[in-house]
Amino acid sequence: AFYIAAKSLAVADLSMISKLMPIWVAFGAPVLLGEQENPDSDLWWVTIVALLGCSILLMPSFQLGTSGGLWALVAAVFASAAHISLRALKNENAWSVVLWFQQGTVALASLTLIFTEGTVDVPPSSVWLPLAGVAALGTLGQFFMTWAYSKAKASTVSAASYLGPLWAIGADFVFFNLLPSWNFWLGGTILVFAGAWLIRKG
Repeated sequence: AFYIAAKSLAVADLSMISKLMPIWVAFGAPVLLGEQENPDSDLWWVTIVALLGCSILLMPSFQLGTSGGLWALVAAVFASAAHISLRALKNENAWSVVLWFQQGTVALASLTLIFTEGTVDVPPSSVWLPLAGVAALGTLGQFFMTWAYSKAKASTVSAASYLGPLWAIGADFVFFNLLPSWNFWLGGTILVFAGAWLIRKG
């Protein structure tokens, strides 16, 4: 659903809709996992502040009246379900969860390619090294996220995703020499304060 939405939405709009995921997690986790997952009362304020920071940082056009906007909402709902599931598996070994998550992803992605394209293409050797890097970093990211869900409430861990755009724009500056504009400094400052609150509570 996310990649379908990406075909017709601006990157900023898609990113902003994906930031609804922590809100769905905060609502859904107590319903599905029990009242012990109720978010702290002040987490709602931090979530609103972080959403504002992301909005300033990404500067979306909010031109969402397309099927892409609907697909992005569907993607956010499915993502929130996946995050709640990780919290439900908090007592399982994190590496085991990552292994079976990746296996399931490979199987479902392969079936999707077969049904939509008729085959699973082998990528050219020139992109094997970058793909290996993506796989390694993605696996590490998945492990640390799974581990985090075993240590803290789902609502708190998912809210940390609001720091994502800050890291992304920082990477633009470090690796591509793209200088940030005023909205980076304003939105980024808001996100840093929100992130500091999450670290203190965590």
